[in-house]
Amino acid sequence: RDGVECHPADSIESVSLYHDGRDMRAIIAGTGPSLTPEVIERVKASGLPVYGCNQTFELFDLDEFLACNIEWWRYYWPRSERLRTMTCPKWTWDKATALEFDLDWIEGRWGDGLSTDNRYIHLAHSSGAQILGIAYHAGVREAILVGYDMQYGAGYDGRKQQLGNARHYFGEYPQELQHWTKNVGPNGELTGLIDWYRTVAAQGAMRVTLGTPGSALAGIFAEDLI
Repeated sequence: RDGVECHPADSIESVSLYHDGRDMRAIIAGTGPSLTPEVIERVKASGLPVYGCNQTFELFDLDEFLACNIEWWRYYWPRSERLRTMTCPKWTWDKATALEFDLDWIEGRWGDGLSTDNRYIHLAHSSGAQILGIAYHAGVREAILVGYDMQYGAGYDGRKQQLGNARHYFGEYPQELQHWTKNVGPNGELTGLIDWYRTVAAQGAMRVTLGTPGSALAGIFAEDLI
């Protein structure tokens, strides 16, 4: 692939990403409910590279893909032929998972902003944050986020394991994959993640805009609706 070195599990010790100096513009797809059928069609018609996480592989022919949860890979790998056979790089930060499913591996570390060292990405407890790091290492310098709502709907209570309104465009994950975030704001905002995206904005290494409305990141990044 132009600009990105792909590393299968058998070369796992020497994994890194690089790009060829071209600053790309791309769409980064999350799974929030602002990802509507109309948005999906506009993304497909845009002609831009698309980087995605989690269930977005079901909708787009992705340029790069990442899922951060080990349990996610173990659940969906045997159940989805599309996941197993899609030809784009499939990334994980977990070395054992990369070896088990022959995935592409990159080291994950904790840190603010995007890692500018192409040997690793920042974890941020989030597939959406991690695929943004992959995109940066692949040369993306203008990212349009779609489906990055960063807030749960009315009625959500992580402490009581109460869902409320839909959290994802795809509906809820199977029970064994559900996560109950307790660190949320009064309107369901994912406060810890929002703080991390503030460090991305302050860093200025990538121009980030919001391609779908209603995101809790609206006070951090400008809207550029797709």
